[in-house]
Amino acid sequence: MTIRASSPARGENAFANALPLLDREHARHSRGVKIERVTEASPDVVDALARLLPQLSPGRDAPTAAQVAEITRDTTLLVARGDDGEIVGTLTLVLMRMPSGFKGRIEDVIVDEAARGQGLGEQLTEDAMR
Repeated sequence: MTIRASSPARGENAFANALPLLDREHARHSRGVKIERVTEASPDVVDALARLLPQLSPGRDAPTAAQVAEITRDTTLLVARGDDGEIVGTLTLVLMRMPSGFKGRIEDVIVDEAARGQGLGEQLTEDAMR
């Protein structure tokens, strides 16, 4: 999926205008799930990725804390948290500057097997496109 954004006016921050998602305070509550942007490689995020990644790509090594820190620095990592605060889904959004403008690419949408069928993947995708 590709997301296009218009070019910013002169002097404006291009990435901030590419998607409102880049606001560090971005969070949305819906259907008992909170979607939030990850800004640091906290232990619960690292653990969740280690638990969720094999559900998408069996046999892949889970990212280390240093790799998760790099991911949160260079891309947008969204997580879906259930009522109990446990991470039950994740989505990675990559923004790129192209000659034709900014483009975004959604990667690695993972919803825990136990939480599937509730629209969490759709919720994560909708939030990424905001």
